[in-house]
Amino acid sequence: MRASRRNARRRNELIAVPLAGVFLLVSANGAVLGACFALAAATVLFIFYIQPNASDLAPHRSKLDQLMERRDAILRQLRDLRSNTALENIPRPTSKR
Repeated sequence: MRASRRNARRRNELIAVPLAGVFLLVSANGAVLGACFALAAATVLFIFYIQPNASDLAPHRSKLDQLMERRDAILRQLRDLRSNTALENIPRPTSKR
């Protein structure tokens, strides 16, 4: 009787080990399959759902345009600096009481 119980337990153990391996294999395949579906869904959403900004569609500025804007900014700053120094040179009236 004991021998038959031991044999039955061994048979159950021998069956349980491959079943656990199959379960791990199936769950790993499911995880990989789920990751593939998630990546495919994200790709489809990125391609068809996301709209580009208007700035992305605008023509890019040439180097000359960038340099002209920089020159204008520098000239504006120089003009402001000159006006500030001219205002500093004006004598302020002192009030005596």
